[in-house]
Amino acid sequence: MMRRCDSYTFEPITQARKDVFEGMKYQTIYDQIENASPDVRAYEVNPTFCEARSKRNINADNLDYLCEGIEDLCQNPNRKFILGYQENPDALLHKFGCQSEEVRQYIRQAEEKIEAMCKRLQGTNSLVFVCADHGHQDITKTVSILELEDILACLIKPPSLESRSISFFVKEDKKQEFETCFEKHFKGEYLLYTKDEFLAKKFLGEGEKHPRLDDFLGNYIAIAIGDCAIKIETYLGKEKQSKKATHCGFTPNEMEVPLIIYNAK
Repeated sequence: MMRRCDSYTFEPITQARKDVFEGMKYQTIYDQIENASPDVRAYEVNPTFCEARSKRNINADNLDYLCEGIEDLCQNPNRKFILGYQENPDALLHKFGCQSEEVRQYIRQAEEKIEAMCKRLQGTNSLVFVCADHGHQDITKTVSILELEDILACLIKPPSLESRSISFFVKEDKKQEFETCFEKHFKGEYLLYTKDEFLAKKFLGEGEKHPRLDDFLGNYIAIAIGDCAIKIETYLGKEKQSKKATHCGFTPNEMEVPLIIYNAK
């Protein structure tokens, strides 16, 4: 969603030399489906701030528009794949936390609206999957990477990825010092792996290693197991706001997601 923006300042990059998809040689799920099954048409129903990745896109800035867009597409008898996405409850969880009344109200409304949509899809021979791409963990402690001067002194460049799943690029002669400092600050909060350990555990899945992986993955990766988050920021950008809940760690709250399947024959 932040494509063509600076990772730290979030300012638009207007003179990008290459497109990210060109560099990664990435084929979207929409293209994969249509190439494998030429009689299937792939659609996405997303908020307007999401950059379209399918040839067929419908903008939906709230749950009502999302349901309407899906219903309209399903009235067409042709075979199709539809991916619908909404920024909530994710954005609400980040802002208010997992136990907040704001999140509870949204989930109740979402359940009612999606259930009503599924009932209206009866007779369209549609199979509906309702799920999340991740869970959330409430955060009780947030530490800015800029506060960790001993760790910063060990790094070649700022860390990357996510606050609870962080990639570090550590100087070769500072590896032992980095491990000691990280253990001092985050024992019981994060698990620290070397890149070789991380890849050996197949956290990124099976299959052939992408040729660009080493460009993005540092020589150390830390993954959260507690309720702490490390803010990844630099002196170049504005201070990032702390989040009341976030994701990408190893806790069950982040890794376990519900799955609802409804067959609208």
